[in-house]
Amino acid sequence: MRRKDILSFLSRGGFFELELAPAIRDAGRRRALLTNAEQLLHVTRGRNVLLSSAALDPLEMRSPHDMANFAAVLGLRGALGRQSVSEVPFRALQRGALRRPLGA
Repeated sequence: MRRKDILSFLSRGGFFELELAPAIRDAGRRRALLTNAEQLLHVTRGRNVLLSSAALDPLEMRSPHDMANFAAVLGLRGALGRQSVSEVPFRALQRGALRRPLGA
């Protein structure tokens, strides 16, 4: 994605989700996640980026503490890492609830 597109999406209140489980399952996806996350976090400075497990299996689920530690590995240190698994997902859900349903 281009920097201009990312910043435009953020200015409209969009959120980016980084999913952990696919990276756990496959080495190729792991490399892609790390590369894409680095570029995304550089442009967004961690703003409106949320982390999720995207688990298909209960064993792939991670605690919020584990996810915050993973956020630090990606470059979201301190408060930004904690927000990426608490406040940002909450704000994304709030924004989704306020949107008009399709066809309304």
